[in-house]
Amino acid sequence: MFGKIVGQSRIERSDEQLQQHFFVQATPYSVFFKLGEVSSLAWVVNIETGRPVANTDVDLYIGTPKDFSETSETIFSGTTDNDGLVSLPGYEAFDPNGDQFRNVTIQDGTEDRDCSGHFLRVRGKSGLAVLPL
Repeated sequence: MFGKIVGQSRIERSDEQLQQHFFVQATPYSVFFKLGEVSSLAWVVNIETGRPVANTDVDLYIGTPKDFSETSETIFSGTTDNDGLVSLPGYEAFDPNGDQFRNVTIQDGTEDRDCSGHFLRVRGKSGLAVLPL
């Protein structure tokens, strides 16, 4: 689910400063991701117990916030180890010039335009989690 929160400030602020966009999902996993130039790391833990989740499928892909099931390009696929960790390539492997990897906000995906971006998808026995990067 995604949406927008509009607040009311006690001090004078522009309408743009009062709007905050958010992304919400119900998932059994807590996913941590560190993107590096040479290598990256994902860590998946059970959200209830905090214990690592082994043998989950992890995909780094290009997709859109409008439809998380739509994958235009899979960059990496791997499986977490017993510590819930999986090593992934750094951005120099799939975007050496730094011109493709960009942040896409949920707001971008609500408009009728190309808003593809990078995502991390985790699929395991207990469910699914998607992390916009």
